[in-house]
Amino acid sequence: MRVLLAAATAVALLVAPAHAAPRVLVLSTGDEVAYRRAFEAADGGDWRGAHSALTGVEDRSLIAHVEARALLSRDARPRRDALAGWLTQHPDHILAPWVRRRGVQLGARSLPPAIEPRERSVNAAGRRPSDTAPEVAALFGAGDFDGARARAITLAASPRRTAAAWWLGLLAWRGQSFGDAAVWFQEAAATPRLDGWSKSAAHFWAGRALLANGDPAMAMRAFDAAAREPATFYGQLAEAQLGRTTALGFDEPVLDERRAATLLQRYPGALRATALAQLGRLAEVELELKALHGRLQPAEDKDYLALAIALAAPAAQLRAAERGGPEVAAGYCPTTTFEPEDGFRLDRALVYAVVRQESRYVPIAISSTNARGLMQLLPSTAQDMDSTQGFRRAPVKLHDPGLNMRLGQQYIEWLVSNFHNGGDLARIFAAYNGGPGWLARWEASYPRTDDPLLWLESIPRPESRDYAERVMSHVALCRKRYGQPPVEIMAMASGRAPLYRPMDPQLAGAGAMANR
Repeated sequence: MRVLLAAATAVALLVAPAHAAPRVLVLSTGDEVAYRRAFEAADGGDWRGAHSALTGVEDRSLIAHVEARALLSRDARPRRDALAGWLTQHPDHILAPWVRRRGVQLGARSLPPAIEPRERSVNAAGRRPSDTAPEVAALFGAGDFDGARARAITLAASPRRTAAAWWLGLLAWRGQSFGDAAVWFQEAAATPRLDGWSKSAAHFWAGRALLANGDPAMAMRAFDAAAREPATFYGQLAEAQLGRTTALGFDEPVLDERRAATLLQRYPGALRATALAQLGRLAEVELELKALHGRLQPAEDKDYLALAIALAAPAAQLRAAERGGPEVAAGYCPTTTFEPEDGFRLDRALVYAVVRQESRYVPIAISSTNARGLMQLLPSTAQDMDSTQGFRRAPVKLHDPGLNMRLGQQYIEWLVSNFHNGGDLARIFAAYNGGPGWLARWEASYPRTDDPLLWLESIPRPESRDYAERVMSHVALCRKRYGQPPVEIMAMASGRAPLYRPMDPQLAGAGAMANR
């Protein structure tokens, strides 16, 4: 749809292409052409050329964007007073932090502050209390259960009692002292101000212990408490245990022309995001939508999600779900044009779950270890997958969404075929994070268990343990978004390994990867 409105207001950032025309258009044809020329000049550091291209534009909502890009261009050598002047006029602009940083790098003094956008809190976020006792995790993961118990008992008299209760519960479960396990897990679940991710875990394990101890009525109450966090790993396990359908609403909201016009007139940031999407500048679209979200009322979340979908902005869709109510759960598995350049050979739910955890749908993401792109591939790993590209010399190639997803998908396929050909996704995701060599060495030294959940909680590296659980949760949310049963979560809830079986229509008939 084209919604023509009067403009509401008159970096060294890499620009990821939007890959598709937005479904809401606000710039006239003439203004679109002018802005494309202006941004091209600005990206090359040509301030005068950028301003010249904008002569006569009717919609001036992106003038500050063009100026900021000219100031941030690697080819530009902006004057310090120009940087200070721009910051004075636009302290709350989405690119203001980058402009200020550029000024500091150039030795500018007394620069105006850049105002960071407000953010709403994330649902069910937080660090697991168990992760605050890494010494117990290491002993438990090494099979030194007596040592782990002794250390946990010591911690029980400290401010880390919640972590101690968790580990003492797992130790009691492993020793089949299910009554004691239930008591410890119930204590952990009762901790005040515990985040939803941790609370659902403690309630679920309390339910498991109560059920094993012959108290199904109390177990169902514990599972019900865990299920109150339906977007978490253990919340979804609890729903499966109870035989419930999800409490989340995965219907995709639709933004009609009237509602679109209302949103764009009320919020200048929405108008700017839409104009930027029309120009294919996804990185800046996402920044505008991030800033916009902090200004919205919860009642506007569905319209925000609908706009993010219309603009093909997956990170904003994810933000809507993670900080909104159950009615915007479609954002947990965003609508996006990103896909492997050679198509999906694994279920979309699986690939997008890794994308979400690795990069949050930011194509230009770079980690502290130089992992890159949507699926956070190291240049060395990418080189192993495709030796023709020279990724070690040119890692920036991994910022291409289609290429990155092709290689990431190929790596997961390699893990399925060469590391765990049974297709156990919990092991595959732990290996994706921590490396297959490390995981194989740990498994070889750890006492065998046939309990998939106990195995998962025994992983000694908190990061890899958390990673596997979160990606498993993301897979289940995407399956629900696509109208598929969350078979991996259902398997784990019934005590079985979460074996991958393709469910996308174009893959299901070809047979599971695990059966190759």
